[in-house]
Amino acid sequence: MKLWLDDVRPEPPGWTRAHSVAEAIAYLSAGEVTCASLDHDLGDHEADGGDGINVVDWMAEHGVWPVDGVTVHSANPVGRDRMLATIRRYSPY
Repeated sequence: MKLWLDDVRPEPPGWTRAHSVAEAIAYLSAGEVTCASLDHDLGDHEADGGDGINVVDWMAEHGVWPVDGVTVHSANPVGRDRMLATIRRYSPY
């Protein structure tokens, strides 16, 4: 499954959309995510468990990485850079 984490932008054809950190982590925990594309800013991040960086931190902490990679499609340059730094440091890619 291809995971698209974004609370605003629609998922591309063939992708499964998660609107929140909790929803994304649930998909990742199930072990069926083959690749992921993540946004940083997720609307009401406090109510929904945080921003995209929280998903990346969870993947790093639990060693759960989609086999075909993780990309970041966030328009927030600071958030994107933080996410990419964690991915580069802890992922197997």
